Amino acid sequence: MAVRVYDVRHTDFQHWGREVTPEEFKKALRTLNIATQSEAADMFGIGSTRAVQYYLSGGRKIPGPLSLLVRLAVELPAVRRKLKK
Repeated sequence: MAVRVYDVRHTDFQHWGREVTPEEFKKALRTLNIATQSEAADMFGIGSTRAVQYYLSGGRKIPGPLSLLVRLAVELPAVRRKLKK
């Protein structure tokens, strides 16, 4: 069984543990070619499009686990492919 090693562009992993800001979330959705709040909710397992709207507007803080998942999806193609299934 081959072990895959991924080229992660960021060598500073400390930022991975902090919450994603609304601006970073918007940028991540553009990077992932997610055009609608419904697509974002489906891809990341967010309960409703309303919650996505709150995250994008800054009305709610983006939870830590979602922040990490967003960062992983942007950085690692294998995670991105798995989420899009």
